Amino acid sequence: MEAVSGVPNALFENGLTSDGSVFAFRGSADTTAYYTTSASDTNQAGVAFPSINLAFYPSSSLNISVDIAPTFNAINVTAYLAVQVGTNWYVAANALTVPTTDSPTYATYSTAFNPAAANWKNLSISGTGALIGSAAASDLKGTMTGAGLVFVTVGAGGNHNFDNFIITGPGIGGITSGPLTGGNLNLSWIANPVVGLQSSTSLNPQGWTDVAGTLGKSSYSAPAAGPQMYFRLASH
Repeated sequence: MEAVSGVPNALFENGLTSDGSVFAFRGSADTTAYYTTSASDTNQAGVAFPSINLAFYPSSSLNISVDIAPTFNAINVTAYLAVQVGTNWYVAANALTVPTTDSPTYATYSTAFNPAAANWKNLSISGTGALIGSAAASDLKGTMTGAGLVFVTVGAGGNHNFDNFIITGPGIGGITSGPLTGGNLNLSWIANPVVGLQSSTSLNPQGWTDVAGTLGKSSYSAPAAGPQMYFRLASH
């Protein structure tokens, strides 16, 4: 998804590489955002951005990284990380340390996610672009439902190519319980190719069984009717 003023579909695949990198050129001063959310994007693999319950991860244990190449008029472009928590967007108070000298070479920029309010500013995203606002009023709490990049361009414009936007965390995370819909309780977690859901009618360690079809997935609708059930994630 993108928030670019006046130019829909402004995110282009970079034909100079073979791994799907993209560029977001702006020819004049602008603030733009490129992002994914759990509600609007299923990406190439067909797996939605996972809803990340921040309570499952101690401060700074989540890491956000992205590969960036400052390819053209880099002195005019500043890159920031952005996250959506619940329905609210925030942009990092400090920019990524991308060089201002033009270069086609990618480097990885990693940031430990710290939810303290001092690290974030309010961000508005719309079809006409992005707007950085005041400092966050409180620490970020709840569920991370989206993430992306914000580029602030000044002067005659410029460009950063970017690739491999990744969020990593310790362990296999936890299960988020969603609303009861149609007699089912919606469970969700961070997808991993080797992680699946298990269930049990008791907390007896010997009684856990794999829930069919959940290996590598990120959600499951559990019937509310029937015996009491417990759920956990397990790696295989």
